[in-house]
Amino acid sequence: MAKKGYWLENDGARKKLLEEFYPKASWDELLKMFPERNRQAICKAANNYRIKRNAKDAWNDEMDELIKQIFAESNKEESSAECRKKLKFTLITDLNQIASDNNFKSKNWVNILRRAHKEFNLMWGVKPTPVEDEGSMDDNKFDNDDVLAYMLEKRTTKDLEKHFGMPIANIKKKLPKHIGNFELISYRKTGGQLIFFYHEKTVLTGGIQPRIWTPIFPKNEDGELDSGAFVVRFPDSDWREIRIIPIAEAHVGSNLHDARKFASNIILAEQTYHFFFINGSIFPKLPKGKMEEKMDFILEIQEKVRALLAPIAHKILWAHQGCTEEKIEETAGFDPLQVVCKELGIPYFKRPVMAEILWGKVHFSFFCIHGDTNARSHGTMLNAVVNLLDQFERVNFIVMSHQKSGNENEAARTIRDRTRCRLLRKSQHLVITQGFLNYEGSREEKKGRRLPVSGTCAIILFPDGESAYSD
Repeated sequence: MAKKGYWLENDGARKKLLEEFYPKASWDELLKMFPERNRQAICKAANNYRIKRNAKDAWNDEMDELIKQIFAESNKEESSAECRKKLKFTLITDLNQIASDNNFKSKNWVNILRRAHKEFNLMWGVKPTPVEDEGSMDDNKFDNDDVLAYMLEKRTTKDLEKHFGMPIANIKKKLPKHIGNFELISYRKTGGQLIFFYHEKTVLTGGIQPRIWTPIFPKNEDGELDSGAFVVRFPDSDWREIRIIPIAEAHVGSNLHDARKFASNIILAEQTYHFFFINGSIFPKLPKGKMEEKMDFILEIQEKVRALLAPIAHKILWAHQGCTEEKIEETAGFDPLQVVCKELGIPYFKRPVMAEILWGKVHFSFFCIHGDTNARSHGTMLNAVVNLLDQFERVNFIVMSHQKSGNENEAARTIRDRTRCRLLRKSQHLVITQGFLNYEGSREEKKGRRLPVSGTCAIILFPDGESAYSD
């Protein structure tokens, strides 16, 4: 018997097996086929026989034929947006099955578009058009179909100036922001190079339901909108209470996002008197990698967040930026949560929000800030909120997120009742909102920190002007 690590040069059956499976089989499969030999011995034998592994980024004839076939289907006049969506899913699934069978790297939509355009001059959903004179300044080049066909793939400033034959400043004025359900996206790469392309957005089904409350945007002394002040007016009603659930620290799309807990809170929108506000960090942290990969990640998560928030958009009173959205804006040049809120009609603020809720003859005041503290115990976490007490007159709720603890404390304040000339003692609620992240596998679990709260944390408003917090 040969020693482990050596290859029998005269083993013809094993050579045929190696020729057949070495290019495309995974290493786990190869080690099972040749259990008496290690990886180094298999590589050495393959090199001796001049057998090579398939390149990870390779394509084969079967994949190319599939691309041609599906792209041709997408270019048919009767092909609707829904039909193209199904074709896109089928193409990606089938290509990745072939890739898996041949030990290729999986292919994403950007890879497929680039392959189709560069190798076969194919455009998704648009019939190929003859190439015009590159130096022409004919406005026909800005026909929506032609623009979309060219810019489904990411293009640099130089690419656009060469294709349209004019300076980028003029091109930016002529490019439509939206073509159907495609949106113009631009960002800068790490080296400062500006990139443009059209991104296909999922069409929302059902639309946005009408609000039963009225948003009011106060103006400052200069007659301009105050970007941090906001008023919500509820209609007179016989509700016994209004419950408002803060949504923060969801990190949708990350491995730690607790989709079940998030869904269990969202479903409460079915109750007439349940409402929400967003206190930041709905988006996750950006992964490491190239700017192009980060941009694809942002747009993918943006679609997920839009789909999650659309059914309850009419119940979300306001939203403001968290630390993850702020970092994404610094990197990509735009705030994806702001984009989603604008489309869904949700009032959005980048500053902390000073909000007031009017309900019948009573009103409730809020100061909402995303916050940032490294505290670990509940008491020291609340100290970050207590520090805000000196900055304001008495408000019903001071709300902070970031720590995901879901705890609350009351601070008594003495106020003057000017109508009856009395001093009253009123409670002020200091709140740190819950998060929507799994404990298992988290940094908190690895460091032995406390379990997060379960269930629903809600701010409760009563028609007599009293308020409470339920955790």
